[in-house]
Amino acid sequence: MKWQEIVIARCSSAAILLVVLMPILAPAPTAAQSFLPPEPQSSVYQDFALAAEVSVELFEGLTLTGNVHSNGDLELAAGGSVQGDVGAHSFLAIDGTVLGTAIEGAALIALPIPYDEVTGRAMADRVFEASTRFTDDEIVNDVVFVVGNARFEGALTGQGTVIATGDIVLERTPAAAPGASDRLALVALGGVALEKGRVFRGVIVAQGDVEFEEEVSFTGVAISHGRLSVDETAVVAFEAVE
Repeated sequence: MKWQEIVIARCSSAAILLVVLMPILAPAPTAAQSFLPPEPQSSVYQDFALAAEVSVELFEGLTLTGNVHSNGDLELAAGGSVQGDVGAHSFLAIDGTVLGTAIEGAALIALPIPYDEVTGRAMADRVFEASTRFTDDEIVNDVVFVVGNARFEGALTGQGTVIATGDIVLERTPAAAPGASDRLALVALGGVALEKGRVFRGVIVAQGDVEFEEEVSFTGVAISHGRLSVDETAVVAFEAVE
C-alpha cells in the first residue's frame, strides 16, 4: 500500500507542521474490469465463434454466423447453416450449408484453459463453498467463484465473471431477458449448458462439454475442451473479445 504525507495543521507562532500518514486507496474495480475470460490474448477469441478439443456437433435448423473449429471431429447436419469457415483436424462431415471454406485436416489450435481452483478463488469477490442454485435474477458485476455446480434459474445479467469447479447451467428462459449491455464470462472446470430458450452474450470456457439447447440465442465465443453441441433452431453469432 502506498502512503502520502498530508499537512493537517500549522502553528502560527512556532511554524510547527503536524504531519499524518494517510493511505492512498486503489480505486475499486469496475464491472468491465471484472469481465475476465482466461488467456484473453488468445487468438481464438478473435477468430472463432465456437471451438472444441474433441468434437463439434451442429444440428438441423441452427443458424451460425462466424467460424467454427474442432481439434477432433466436426459435423454439420442437413438444414444447418454456417456463415463462416469450418475446420476439423480429424473428421469433417458437412450435410448442411457452409458459406465459407470447409477444411478437413485443419491445424491444431491451442485453446484457452479454464482457471484452476486456486486461481479462481484468488480472483473472486464472492465465494460459495458448495454447489449453489441461484433462484432469483442475478446481477454479476464482479467475480463469483463456486465450489461445485452453479445453476441460474433467473436472469443472469452484468459484466462480470462466474467461475465454477463443477458445471454451470443457465436454466430455461427466465422472465427477464438480459439487456444489450450485458456481457459475462462463464468459466467451468466441468461443463456449461444453456437450456432451451436462453439468451446469453459473452464468453464460455469449459474443461468439459458445452451444450446449447434448442432456441438458444448466443452471442460471443464458446470454447470446450470436450464436446460442443448446438441443438436445432439455436442461433449463434460471433462477437470478438476486445
